[in-house]
Amino acid sequence: SSLVTGFKYIRHHQYIFGIILLVGLHCALTMAFLGMLPSFVKNGLGAESNFYGYLMSMVGLGSIFGTLFMAGVKSHQLKMKLFWISAFISGLSLSLLGISKTDTMAIIAILLVGASQALFMTLTIAFVQEATEEHVRGRVTSVYFVLAAGLMSLANWGYGWLGNIIDPRYIMMTTGLLFI
Repeated sequence: SSLVTGFKYIRHHQYIFGIILLVGLHCALTMAFLGMLPSFVKNGLGAESNFYGYLMSMVGLGSIFGTLFMAGVKSHQLKMKLFWISAFISGLSLSLLGISKTDTMAIIAILLVGASQALFMTLTIAFVQEATEEHVRGRVTSVYFVLAAGLMSLANWGYGWLGNIIDPRYIMMTTGLLFI
């Protein structure tokens, strides 16, 4: 019943609905690349399997940079600009990762992936919580996380399977550009 209350609230608040819809698309199209990353490293880059772990570390490092950069931003107008910029870079950087032909290019792209995705997700949850009335904030936040994590998990599973049939580079380029 708590999730139903959250869904009802979201349905009646266009701003929150729009943000959560965009988050769902973001999670399904740009954040679900991890399932195909092992195949990308092996077949797309022709790199050793330990490079996969290195790329995963770079996603985390990029995430740290992205959230630390945003930590000092106080202006709501600047946060809105960063929201749209991070959304754009999130799709673009995933496409850049898809076209990477060298380890160095892949590292730069995945640092941008981590930074932009962390910045985007941090800003969206802050916007949702700021715009939601206190008495339903927990319920709305729960819906946000269920949709985001659920869509990302399903897409990760699907892209991981598809990445064994189709070159993961094409999937990354396509989903990144679709999000943009």
